[in-house]
Amino acid sequence: MKTNIGKILVIAAGALLAFFTLIYLYTLLHEGGHAIAAIIYGGKVDSFVLGFDAHVTHSGTNFTRFGESLHDSAGILLPAIVLAVALKFYKRDVKYAIYHYIYAGISISITGSFIAWVAIPIISL
Repeated sequence: MKTNIGKILVIAAGALLAFFTLIYLYTLLHEGGHAIAAIIYGGKVDSFVLGFDAHVTHSGTNFTRFGESLHDSAGILLPAIVLAVALKFYKRDVKYAIYHYIYAGISISITGSFIAWVAIPIISL
């Protein structure tokens, strides 16, 4: 059996690049949701960090009880809204497999985050 090492390396590098791109895209949306909620309630975003140590710090927010809940849940709401919009524009008839893999990766990562941010806290009540 003859294998093409070059092709395998390109596929592995592409998969790794796609993984890290999805991490940054998801954290941008997640932390962006928190930042938008803080701005809506009169705050100022002091820092916005992406990656594996992602976080947003803000100051001057004037949260109501609802606003605090919105801020806490905005991290999952913005990615979910973006996913809903993206799925509205999904085209099944596109021939390129990478298009479908990217959509699947984004859908799985955002849907999977519901388990961590929604289901687990509800189960632990």
